[in-house]
Amino acid sequence: MGTLATPYEIDTTGKLFFIEEVNEPVHRVYRQLLHLEEAGKFDDCAGVLIGRCTNCQTSYGVNYEQLLEEFFSSIGKPTLANIASGHGQYKTTIPIGAEAIMDSENDVIETINPVVI
Repeated sequence: MGTLATPYEIDTTGKLFFIEEVNEPVHRVYRQLLHLEEAGKFDDCAGVLIGRCTNCQTSYGVNYEQLLEEFFSSIGKPTLANIASGHGQYKTTIPIGAEAIMDSENDVIETINPVVI
């Protein structure tokens, strides 16, 4: 988020947008998601991939899973959540910039082309 409105701002157009958080209270995660939404980062993305929120604390009676369900149900984009992607015991490699297909009904992310040459 620190690169919004700079020459380094992320372009999410037509892309799977991956988000992950660690050690954050849920109210801060909500504020960050709202900031990204207001910046239009969910408008043209193809879908949203959400990592596990390792050590994220419940805030105001709302836990991480409840926040995701409520927030992303209004976005209207295919979404996969709770991906073990880097800060927990299990880690899934998500190659940045690779062409991929996301099947949110069957919880599948598949790369189209080889990602290591």
